[in-house]
Amino acid sequence: MKNNRSLIASTVLALGFLAGGVAPAHANLLTNGSFQDTGPNLSGTGSYCYLGIADYRECGTVPGWSGKFQIIAANSGPWQNPSTNGGWTSTQGDRIAGIQNASYLEQTLVLTAGQFTLSWLDSNRKQYGVGNSYEVQLDGTTLATYLTNPGDAWAGNSLSFNTSAGTHTLRFEGLRTLNDGTSFIDELSLTGVPAQVPEPQSLALVALALLGLGAARRGQRSR
Repeated sequence: MKNNRSLIASTVLALGFLAGGVAPAHANLLTNGSFQDTGPNLSGTGSYCYLGIADYRECGTVPGWSGKFQIIAANSGPWQNPSTNGGWTSTQGDRIAGIQNASYLEQTLVLTAGQFTLSWLDSNRKQYGVGNSYEVQLDGTTLATYLTNPGDAWAGNSLSFNTSAGTHTLRFEGLRTLNDGTSFIDELSLTGVPAQVPEPQSLALVALALLGLGAARRGQRSR
């Protein structure tokens, strides 16, 4: 009976090891999620610049990101000083991104299989232009659609999704085609927990414990 109990305990321990073997949540998997990294020189472009759009205010590069969008100083007069919108905090830094009409920003990532959570802030200009809807896409598939309107305070958003291991493209794409609708985007963060993949040693431990338990039970019945 003692040996039997020992084998049961070993089995429980091995199964517990597997259950606890899920990797902890990662830190932010996005590069330059707050658009603060060096790149655009806003002092020479009138407090904002464009990436991927032919204009004398060309950003050149925005580390981590590609697409067609704006980098905007938080105190930019032409964009009605986004840092004075309700909900703004000093932790947002001195730059934000802008999705104007049908422009877009995207980043390509190498992810493990698992569940991921994307969070970010959005807002709009105070009294200029119109509202702008935008989609959050993964590999061309729309995950959700959001709307910002003039006068909106900074608001937090989040969504979760599952994905397979490999290279994936995360994209924010504006939907408006007329007038001048702009959604401000900031503080992007992507975190996730990889899907559990038991190590061979763990599987072997469980198999050995189960085999031993079965043998002990058979021996007990034969006595």
